[in-house]
Amino acid sequence: MFLQQYTGLDGAAKLSICLNPEYFSKNEVQIGTSGLFSFCSPSAMLLSMDEELLYETCRRRAAANRPYVTAREMHPGIATPTDLESAGRLVLLTCRSPRTRVAYEQAIREFFRWRGAQAPQPAFDRNTVLIWRRSLVEAKLAPASVNQRLTAIRKLAIEAYAASLINLREMEAIREIPWILHSYGHATGNWLTKAQAERLLATPSTSDLSGLRDRVILAMLIGCGLDRRELAGVTIGQFQRQERRCVLVDVQGKHGRTRTVPVPNWIRPYVDDWLAASGIKEGRLLRGFDRRTGAMFDSISEWSIRDIVRKYASASGFEATPKDLRRTFAKLAKSGGARLDQIQASLGHVFLESTARLTAELPREAAFTIKLRPSRQSEDSH
Repeated sequence: MFLQQYTGLDGAAKLSICLNPEYFSKNEVQIGTSGLFSFCSPSAMLLSMDEELLYETCRRRAAANRPYVTAREMHPGIATPTDLESAGRLVLLTCRSPRTRVAYEQAIREFFRWRGAQAPQPAFDRNTVLIWRRSLVEAKLAPASVNQRLTAIRKLAIEAYAASLINLREMEAIREIPWILHSYGHATGNWLTKAQAERLLATPSTSDLSGLRDRVILAMLIGCGLDRRELAGVTIGQFQRQERRCVLVDVQGKHGRTRTVPVPNWIRPYVDDWLAASGIKEGRLLRGFDRRTGAMFDSISEWSIRDIVRKYASASGFEATPKDLRRTFAKLAKSGGARLDQIQASLGHVFLESTARLTAELPREAAFTIKLRPSRQSEDSH
């Protein structure tokens, strides 16, 4: 049971909220027949927040502060690590996402490489991690990149403590190292106009295989709102016709979430031209080419998709990335009359505020308000 402490309306009373309603007691929170959470204290304060909203708020807070489960707790048969390098390998066993595993492995390797280059080699403690963090900042890494690496080292400290390589005070000191703040605000990115999107789609040459493939890449990024990793994994079998329209089924997004993505009718001829010219019958829709021999691979990497988008954007007279084309999809869909919740479903977002920021219709604060308290009027307006 995970309890979160919330402050009352006047800042004096505190509310203990249990994630599971069956644990609610008379001294904590009760769910009244009116659907409101009532604070059971002598003051009998009421919190004007419905059950679903309060539960979701608690769930997100708990997810952000949940206790870390070590690799040996997840896999009891694993031997106790005897050094930091072994503890670093255990950190990777706790990652469910392959992309997170790759990022953490890179961060831990970078830290070990930096630490090994110091003379004499410093101990694994707070001061060492702080100096390493400062070196990342001086290398002009983005705050998000520094924080991601710092998260991996925090988990390394927990694994090291579980293996008795460091003591509790040293582990807590490393875990309490603060994040690098985004002092410059949130990056807004680029949105292409409709004319720019049309010019970008007309840039690839249709006289060779690579041009036909690149046109499909640009079209699906702009017309379907996929990110580059999702696009790289699309297979021919995912194209289906449902209710007289073409869709991509079982598109796997972040954290294993799957969704169905509508495919505009104007994209299908591009796909048919590519398949007819390449002779592909099954497997991955998009393929890479060997630069020396011209042989076709059985897949394409997300990094190749990024380079392809940048190349054609530069040839069109502007800068753009796959993320910018995803933003463009959301922006053009919103201007074309699509509701915000429809765009959210196509993009695979969990929270509506993410979609609102991507469409550039609302600032961050307004999007947060919509997510927390959607009214009938605001939902109809989107």
